[in-house]
Amino acid sequence: MAFGFNFGGDKSIIGKLASGKLKEEEKQALLTQLTQAAPGAEELVPLISLDDQGIASRAAQLFLNKADQGGVNALVEDMLTRGTGFATAMKVLQKCREELVVRMVEANLARPRPDVARKLWELILELPSSISDKYLER
Repeated sequence: MAFGFNFGGDKSIIGKLASGKLKEEEKQALLTQLTQAAPGAEELVPLISLDDQGIASRAAQLFLNKADQGGVNALVEDMLTRGTGFATAMKVLQKCREELVVRMVEANLARPRPDVARKLWELILELPSSISDKYLER
């Protein structure tokens, strides 16, 4: 279970999309339902890092429309702990409002976690220079 979703047996729209076992028509219908359901940014995080670019792209668009602090924090936590989807999630993070990203960086730096420290610094250095430059001196 991640972000409140049981990926194995989840019958929600997000759960079905995350399962990856979909025919193209079913996937398109679920993407339409997802758009109409207007889930919060945090709920969309599991879809952003999927290998299916159609699903990941739609989730990214919806995420950016709803991006809030909780969503940005969840996205970064997913990026730091998951092995896949980093590049796609990074593109989304780079488009988020700067103040949300700065708050997330500050919060992560305030509570050092040795297990993800290297990945956090890689993430920080890939952010726009308007954000990352102030951390280069650390």
